[in-house]
Amino acid sequence: MVDSETIEIGPDVEPVQEEKTEDGKLTQQMIPGTYDPPNPAVQEAAQEYVELLTTRMKTQERENVARATLIERMHEHDVHECHVEGYKVTIKCESKEKIVIKKMESADAVVESAD
Repeated sequence: MVDSETIEIGPDVEPVQEEKTEDGKLTQQMIPGTYDPPNPAVQEAAQEYVELLTTRMKTQERENVARATLIERMHEHDVHECHVEGYKVTIKCESKEKIVIKKMESADAVVESAD
């Protein structure tokens, strides 16, 4: 049996570096010679998609915070519907509260309070 600490690696083999994503997760390591590199057009398209996906996910996190804040403020001021820049914003109380936004035909709007 050979002790793994005594095995020497040849001079043409480079040590594998750990790569991490922006959020600190390890990425899958690609060891040269063990895979076929993707076509550059595919690689570029994949990179663009991942960047857009990452941007959308960050935007969605901000949207979730904004939605929770809106629901909280609407409850504080007893408002069930308001109009903003041509959109009607309505709070709906179902099993889970949600905000419904619909585009209006006319942008003439004022905030309506519940009686």
